[in-house]
Amino acid sequence: MDHLPQSLTTAFMRGETPASFCSRVAAIVGRSARAFCCDFGLAFMDIVDGRSEALSALATLTGASEGALVSNAMVRYEPRQFTYRGHHLVRDALSRATLRVCPHCLRKDMAEGRGPVNARPYGRAIWLIDSIRTCPEHHVPLPVISEDDHPQRVHDFALLARPHLRRFDDMTRGASERAPSSLERYLLRRLEGEATACWLDELPFYVAARSCEVIGAVIGHGPDYRNGEMTDALWHRAGGEGFDILSRGKDGVHDLLTGLQEAFPGERIGLRSMYGRLESWLGHDTDDSAYDPLRRVLAEVAAETMPLPAGRGAFGHQVDGRRLHSIRSASKSFKIHPKRLRKFLLRAGYITEETMSLPDDLVQFPADAASDFLEKVGRSMSLKAARDYLGLPRPLEQHLLKAGILVPFIEGSKGDIDHAFDPRDLDDLLARLVQGARPADAEDGDLVSVSKAATRACVSGVDVVRLLLDGALATVKLDPGGRAFAAIRVDPEEISRAMKPELGGLSLQQVEKRMETSTAVVKALVDLSILPSKTIVNPISRNTQRVVDEADVEAFLGRYISARNLAVRLSMQIGIMTATMREQGIAPAFEPDEVKATFFDLSQVQEAIFD
Repeated sequence: MDHLPQSLTTAFMRGETPASFCSRVAAIVGRSARAFCCDFGLAFMDIVDGRSEALSALATLTGASEGALVSNAMVRYEPRQFTYRGHHLVRDALSRATLRVCPHCLRKDMAEGRGPVNARPYGRAIWLIDSIRTCPEHHVPLPVISEDDHPQRVHDFALLARPHLRRFDDMTRGASERAPSSLERYLLRRLEGEATACWLDELPFYVAARSCEVIGAVIGHGPDYRNGEMTDALWHRAGGEGFDILSRGKDGVHDLLTGLQEAFPGERIGLRSMYGRLESWLGHDTDDSAYDPLRRVLAEVAAETMPLPAGRGAFGHQVDGRRLHSIRSASKSFKIHPKRLRKFLLRAGYITEETMSLPDDLVQFPADAASDFLEKVGRSMSLKAARDYLGLPRPLEQHLLKAGILVPFIEGSKGDIDHAFDPRDLDDLLARLVQGARPADAEDGDLVSVSKAATRACVSGVDVVRLLLDGALATVKLDPGGRAFAAIRVDPEEISRAMKPELGGLSLQQVEKRMETSTAVVKALVDLSILPSKTIVNPISRNTQRVVDEADVEAFLGRYISARNLAVRLSMQIGIMTATMREQGIAPAFEPDEVKATFFDLSQVQEAIFD
């Protein structure tokens, strides 16, 4: 028989699977689907798997439209790979061994269908897709009515549904209502070929569906949720929540991962501890390359929001470059003690005061912006180490630091000796000190070290260093047996002459000593022309420098007195003395901020206090 009589067949329904249609025709003639196919030389599994030859034969036999059968077939092309309406699916995304139905749909089929009652209900293709858990027409869950996977019965819709035909009325009365989730509505639109303009369109159908459900489970039940505890209702809700995240693409993933980071209760962050099953699922549990676009976006966002090293795998995708460092990661990478690094990062402005109480793992900063700084800190030295590196005698390093000659690239806080010096800066300083120096020989017995030369010339070591940096000494040699600064040999007599040239006035350093004040104060007084000065050429160094007439210095000291010197004369603490001046109505002679110190008019002080 090439085809069945019309009385022995039925209509192929919209959305029906070819397997369901074959099963219903078989039920009309009182056969199982497999026996029916065997009667006509067909293999039922070829129809279940959408083989084109089998579908064509079924169409000829029943008078159904071959095109309709083909368009609704779930076509298997690899052992666990399927396509449906052009969409890629895998075995794990399908309910093939269990029978899920909408009782309202089947009740409607029985009421409105034709032919024998047991051949009226039909199986919809969308019921085979795991992630579609709700009937889009009746808004009810799809309960499982059969889990019979016997090789002679599985996929035989009419045969498996027959024992439950009388239960559909009760099932419809007991079914709870729920609207399809946003994920389900999206999947149904994709199956119908509607444009969705959604980032998930870039992913295969089954990848989009499963990704939304897993991410929704992580959101609703924590990163370490258990699959066994997830019911159909919970997966339904998870799918919608995951869709609301992934439909926004990278922005949604950013919100997801940062939310998990903020909710993380621990102090030692890690991909597995922070992201739980999401990371293990994509990183280890599945090697399906179809998930690579999702892996890539998750890894990129993770690298932007947590300190992942370059080359580290995240969600199964390798990170190209480090975006963030934490104190812990930077400490390990650059071999810097975390407490020391934390202080330096704060002083350099890479972290804020608000983060100082957070654990090392949770204090993060941009890796690229801080890379040069971290390299500097990694090779940096303390003041003691810098002294040893330069070969300076103790305590010359303290004096050079105070004079601004030995400059740390990070200064310790007030009262803190934890300065940081870059060896490259120290090398540059040493090179400037010995520029033009020649090796010493046996005839240079009159040359001595910088410390001895300073003592013999009755000047400070800082003075000699300044002369070296200014190139003011004609005789500078290096002891071949010495190291760094300790190898420098100079002439004490030349230093004496250099420090006491005929300048036609006092140098600013001499003014500083005469006035018993600081370099900054003298410079401010001169810059503001409160203390007159002139520029001359130093006869030794040939460098220009400013000098002040001694008479002008004496005139200034005869008219003004500093708060410090006044406090000494009155044997008072400076704070009490300053308060006394305010009570007497005596204001500073100059703006303290401008001259870097407080001066009073001596005549006003004498009138108010000494008279």
